[in-house]
Amino acid sequence: MNLNTRISEIMERDLITVDISDSLKEVMAIFNEIKIRHIPVLTGSSLIGMISHTDVLKVDEVNKIIINKVSVANRNIPEIELRKVMAQNPVTIEQDKTILDAAEVFAKNQFHALPVTSEGDLVGIITTTDIMKFIIGQTLI
Repeated sequence: MNLNTRISEIMERDLITVDISDSLKEVMAIFNEIKIRHIPVLTGSSLIGMISHTDVLKVDEVNKIIINKVSVANRNIPEIELRKVMAQNPVTIEQDKTILDAAEVFAKNQFHALPVTSEGDLVGIITTTDIMKFIIGQTLI
């Protein structure tokens, strides 16, 4: 297993992003339809945040408490600005860094996805799951 492998070799390049003007309902629909857990938030082409499935679930749980006894099928996620829910100014990692570098960032923080950049531009995303799959794949070979 080579933890000095570049992030660019295992990162997800086919990104799904949302714009800061998108609604929380739209973001939840993406999470439910595509089955991803982290989405970069952009304003124009600039990365300004990350929103996770957990962030949306926390808002949803608060909403259930506020509206109390309304059935799950009929609940409405409030029209809350993404800016109030997302992690702002996300930590990023350059695509030429190694898997070990990314693992160290994950170990020091309490998040599971890192936007990957090249000269400041968003080019991918790497998650703790990507790293685990790499390690397992390398171990099994």
